[in-house]
Amino acid sequence: LQLTHLLHNPPRHSAPVAVSIDFSLAFDRVWHPALLYSLHCAGLPTSLCKLLKSYLVERWVQVRTGTALSQICEIQTGVPQGSVLGPWLFNALTASFDPP
Repeated sequence: LQLTHLLHNPPRHSAPVAVSIDFSLAFDRVWHPALLYSLHCAGLPTSLCKLLKSYLVERWVQVRTGTALSQICEIQTGVPQGSVLGPWLFNALTASFDPP
């Protein structure tokens, strides 16, 4: 919020400022409840929100390296990478941070 305030009300006679945001591992760190809430607030129909929830929750992964096999783990955060919906879901979440 302070950054938005500074962008819209820059101090007089101030030097230019660069802002950098690190989005490394951003797709892996999307918190599902926040994403689903932002989609609901954006006006998506409840049926579509439920469909997207079923797409995100109860996802499991197991990794094989040679003959070694990892334990099965539930993926509790993130959007599926390599999917068509992944970037759209991430953008939907970050767009909710913008003030109206």
